[in-house]
Amino acid sequence: YYKTIITANDGGFLAAGVIVDFQYDTSKCLLTRINDTGGVVWEKKYRLDNRHAGIECITSINNGYAIAGNTDDTIINNGVFSNTFFGRTDNSGNLVYKKIYFTDRSEYMQDMKKTNDNNFILTSQRLQLFINDSSYAKIFVTDSLGIIKREKNISFPDEVVFNSLITISNGDIIFAGEADFIASGGRDDIYIIRTDSLLNCPPNIIGINLISTEIPVRFVLYQNFPNPFNPTTKIKFELPFSGLTKIVIYDILGREVFKMDEFKKAG
Repeated sequence: YYKTIITANDGGFLAAGVIVDFQYDTSKCLLTRINDTGGVVWEKKYRLDNRHAGIECITSINNGYAIAGNTDDTIINNGVFSNTFFGRTDNSGNLVYKKIYFTDRSEYMQDMKKTNDNNFILTSQRLQLFINDSSYAKIFVTDSLGIIKREKNISFPDEVVFNSLITISNGDIIFAGEADFIASGGRDDIYIIRTDSLLNCPPNIIGINLISTEIPVRFVLYQNFPNPFNPTTKIKFELPFSGLTKIVIYDILGREVFKMDEFKKAG
């Protein structure tokens, strides 16, 4: 399957992803050069040191392309950990350089962009290693050979992953993805941060400026008590912002038995 596609250096398009040719085959990086009418001009497949491998992102560089993706940590059919890699190809898709980032936990590449000074910005997700551990986002800057120059782990809030990034004219970087603000589990929220070129970002990266310790960071509706109830119950909820708030209570047959629609302060 293809994970990304870009305009090729010599016209047409270049699609990148992963391919498995037959059952139990080792997955391989896949590069396909496509012309303007969808015809295949050439196709390249390769492993990384006989490891499973696949491309997640690709960008154009002088005389070729930079690729990044995932590979096994060992030269066997199924490694213990998944590791990320950086590579370079020529204009014909032939691999001319690779660097694997070996770690002590599984890591999955998400996105890569080239900067104006020919460095690269990458983001990956590092999965939990222990049962009480958390997965977190890794953002890092490399030189033209994939050598890491700067890196930062974004581990708060719990369970962070950045699926995409862009660079802007002043050198800042915007990372976009998702995060789980409740460590014990819950729905994921849209999550965006902006850093400078050195990966510095504000300490409070939640995006909400707290005006007191009683202001929550997200809307929460707690279980009412007692439940079931007759004739009264208590309902606790938290509001991150002041605004019009509506509460409606229905009976077991779906009939409305109570309604409140009024302005409530944050808290």
